[in-house]
Amino acid sequence: MDIYYIHYTHYYPMIIPIKCFTCGNVLADKYRFYQEQVIKKKIIIAKSKSDDDKQQIFNMVYLTKENAQKTAEGEVLDHLGLTNVCCRRHMLTHVNIE
Repeated sequence: MDIYYIHYTHYYPMIIPIKCFTCGNVLADKYRFYQEQVIKKKIIIAKSKSDDDKQQIFNMVYLTKENAQKTAEGEVLDHLGLTNVCCRRHMLTHVNIE
C-alpha cells in the first residue's frame, strides 16, 4: 500500500489540462490535491477491511442498484466544488502516461 501511495502522489509525468475544455473552470491547481486525497481515503477504507476485501477498494464497482454509495473520488470532487459533469470527467478519466 505505501509503495502505491508514494508512486501516485509524487510522480506526475503527464499534466492534466489547465482548464476544463467545456466550461473553462481551472482544474490544474486541484489535480494533485484530488489525487492525494483519493489515495488517502482509499487507504483509510482499506485499513478497516479484511485482507480479502482490500483489493476490492482499488477495483471498485462504482454504481449499481446494490451499490449507490458515493466513492472516494466523488467525495473529493464534491469537496473541491467540482460539480459540473464536464470538470468531473477530466479529473476522473485523466491518465498519467509514464
